[in-house]
Amino acid sequence: MHIIKKPNGIDVKAKDSELHGSVIIQFGDPITGKVLDEEKHDNFFTKALSDIYNRCPWGLNNNMFMGRGIEGSGYDATAANQKNGCICDIYNSLLGGVTLYPESLGLTDTDYFADWSDNVPTAYATMNEYTVADPKQGSYNGVESGILTNPNGFRYVYDWATSNGNGDIAAVALTHRNAQNYFGNGNYMLFPRVPSFTDNNAIGYWGQLYDENSNYMNAMAMGDDGILICNNDPSNNRKGNFYPIKPYNFHLLYTTRGFDVFDHEPAWSVDLSSNNGIPSWQFYDGYLYALQKDDDGTSDTIITRINKTTGAVVDTTTIRWVAPNMADSSMHFAIKDGYVYAGSTVDGKIYKCKLGDANDVTELTCNAAANEPLWTNPESDFIFGCNIIIKDGVIVNHSTPNNLIAPNRSTNSNRQIMYNKGLWVVNGSKPSGNYIGAQFLTPYCATKNNLDEVKTKTADKTMKVIYTVTQQ
Repeated sequence: MHIIKKPNGIDVKAKDSELHGSVIIQFGDPITGKVLDEEKHDNFFTKALSDIYNRCPWGLNNNMFMGRGIEGSGYDATAANQKNGCICDIYNSLLGGVTLYPESLGLTDTDYFADWSDNVPTAYATMNEYTVADPKQGSYNGVESGILTNPNGFRYVYDWATSNGNGDIAAVALTHRNAQNYFGNGNYMLFPRVPSFTDNNAIGYWGQLYDENSNYMNAMAMGDDGILICNNDPSNNRKGNFYPIKPYNFHLLYTTRGFDVFDHEPAWSVDLSSNNGIPSWQFYDGYLYALQKDDDGTSDTIITRINKTTGAVVDTTTIRWVAPNMADSSMHFAIKDGYVYAGSTVDGKIYKCKLGDANDVTELTCNAAANEPLWTNPESDFIFGCNIIIKDGVIVNHSTPNNLIAPNRSTNSNRQIMYNKGLWVVNGSKPSGNYIGAQFLTPYCATKNNLDEVKTKTADKTMKVIYTVTQQ
């Protein structure tokens, strides 16, 4: 068997070891069980596993924020081990799922998510126990799966009935064991899912923010250049201090009690107290933006653009979008590709509004709840909401809402997603709290296995996927 060797392959276990994978897809007769067609192909590993272990922003997984790091044993992704914050075993956690795509996944090893506009999975399954309620879902075959020796490895076997997983298959990828709903379940698409200690904390690998007097500080926006902190007025977040603490730098001023870099003066401060409306803070297009909309419906939105190097206000514009049910800015808006995405005061829709054109408004029908908060950042491919997630302009509805995000940022019940880059997502706790947490998106492509030709699963055939990973 020919093994594809990538010169930039990952090594997460030992200095001289490599992971190799291959897949067999079998289409069978549902009555006789005879294999009618079979496809074999080898894969390459992306850098997803390496990023999980080495690219957590602000060191949150290594206790650098006084948080819970990657620790513990076991693989139960829904109970105690997840609550304790452990990554768990690679073979039955990080590689414990499989996704099948209608088009090629390409050859890049840092692009972990397929294009939603034309490459949504045809089928998926994981090692978790669940009731197959989605026509794309398959089930884990624990009898035929198992540990391999000489060389060491693991064989994953998944089965689809005649009515499941139908469609074109051009690529296969291993993924996390919580990806059995792909992005459709708002809770399980992020790991760890459970709050570390109490419901008031951030979720995942969490840490705390303090000032020089041990007062709690609240993160409002995050980007590759630093963090915007609100510590003067946590009830409405109109005043912000910026600290140039970058997500992937080691910082000398971490201590055992928390992030003590705030013993020092901020690089700059900004005060928007004179404007009505709670700001939706976000870094975008090289600036810090603040969107303030005091009332629901058709009231004006004040857009302040701030120099992220000096904190100086560059300009302030006022716009009234033709959006009769647009929520106010306490629900948070998201800016992406020149448009503001905002919740509606009624269920079932959100608004997409062009930054510079009051009449360029699109009403997007989806499963959003009333006053849906939406969050993103320039480094992210996604827009996150409680009930939806958006990528490439395509909305995926959550069957289970993402309870990370509460609708009103002026209450004590809120968490919000503030930063995403690659696999990792950083969330913050309620406005009067001081916690931030890190999770990673579970439906990643840990491997890419692009078939030589497209295969088609039809309703008159069963399907079996045998995915073997070995380490030499």
